[in-house]
Amino acid sequence: MKPVAVALVVLMLSSCDMLRGNKFEITNETGHELEDVRVSFADAGAQRQSLGPGETLSFRPSPDHDGGISVSYVENGKKVKHDLGYAAPPISMKCEFQITSTDILGDCR
Repeated sequence: MKPVAVALVVLMLSSCDMLRGNKFEITNETGHELEDVRVSFADAGAQRQSLGPGETLSFRPSPDHDGGISVSYVENGKKVKHDLGYAAPPISMKCEFQITSTDILGDCR
């Protein structure tokens, strides 16, 4: 009976999102293509040459050091940068943001 209980606890904990680490998603909701999309999450980052309308850039950062969370991209030939917050390890959060034609919306939890 004891091994079954231990296995059940391990299974429940391993399925928990908080234990899988960070997840960062940003979706282009502008209606047009964005170029040179870059995300920095403390000392981790991701980049895409372009992000079409409705497309999502998703990655699982594993930062070793604390630092800012930011997103930058080129829209209609103009470079845009948004500072979204600060992260310090150990981190376990899910961030979801949407780039609109006027702003960036979303949060980390």
